[in-house]
Amino acid sequence: MSINGNLDEQKFERLNLSYDLSLIELLGIRKKEFRSFLNIMIKYKIMCDEILLLIDSKEISRAHNEETANKLNMGVSVVGGAIDIGLALIPGMALARRITTPGMAIAKGIKTISAAKKVGSNISHKVKSYDREKNLMSYGLSDITKNSGSKTLIICIDGFLSEGGTEQFTDWNISFQTLNITHWRKGYRWPATTGSGLASSLFNNLGFSGWYEAIGNTAKAASRLLSDINFIYELNPNIKIILMGHSLGARVIYNTLLQADEKGIKVSEAYLFGGAVSRINKAGWMAALKAVDNKVYNFYSANDKILKNLYKGLMRNDEPIGLGEIKYFKNKNIKLCDLHNIDVTDQIDGHTKYKEKLPELLRLKQYNFGVL
Repeated sequence: MSINGNLDEQKFERLNLSYDLSLIELLGIRKKEFRSFLNIMIKYKIMCDEILLLIDSKEISRAHNEETANKLNMGVSVVGGAIDIGLALIPGMALARRITTPGMAIAKGIKTISAAKKVGSNISHKVKSYDREKNLMSYGLSDITKNSGSKTLIICIDGFLSEGGTEQFTDWNISFQTLNITHWRKGYRWPATTGSGLASSLFNNLGFSGWYEAIGNTAKAASRLLSDINFIYELNPNIKIILMGHSLGARVIYNTLLQADEKGIKVSEAYLFGGAVSRINKAGWMAALKAVDNKVYNFYSANDKILKNLYKGLMRNDEPIGLGEIKYFKNKNIKLCDLHNIDVTDQIDGHTKYKEKLPELLRLKQYNFGVL
């Protein structure tokens, strides 16, 4: 039995798979079924890319991270170096009915051992060498407006694809100037990934690796940010530190607060705008709220199509804080800061509009914003 055309062979090359045509013939698999099987292999290879990348991230090692459990229960596992694809989960597939032997992992005819090893090795190398490829000196805190005599320090954190030059935090600063805010202001640069465009970064190597790489980097960025905050407190124990984050920047803040809670460190306030982090992790948010002295403000908008479509699609329908109220466990014996969930749907008509609308948001009279 031969395979029609070059398309199927090209797909096999892309998957780094070896195959035994005699087994295919022995199983009696029709060409149409075989092509359908190839398409499914492509789909699951993409999923495996995502999962293996997440496995190498420090973020998912945390016990409270529920997203990881959801990812790892998608019918894909790594068994003895081979990817065991759960074809039996796909109804109506004749091929799935023929290949259902437990533990077989399609290892004899269509070998995935080399695919698992190569995918795992490539992703591991990519993640581990990421910091070496970047100029680490460009990351960390930098002054937006220096006022070391101020009693308050505002730290601004941008989101996905935000790595930029010296003008990166200009949009924040323009809003602060409009509001006549004179506090000391710093921007926090972190490996949020860059690219020639949103699509190229998201769909890098058909594995959305740009997005998931940035997700993993938020935990690493949080660790460094907390170290910097602690150092600032050592120099000035009485200073008030306010964190402001947009999109994945809010996720950096969330991870920073989780780590701060573990180390007994607190910040004064946190402002989250269109946050790309789960709002339904109640245990996680309870811990995060313990690490803030005064208030956390969560600004969300139902008009945020990026979070509604892109984020939820990539994060398996997780509910981000940028689309609704933060949920958290309450315990009368545990002191938490005040949380204000602020619906700004009338003011915000898109994910990228928060910073330019910041003066309008912070002038909402029903809230006593400490940053003003």
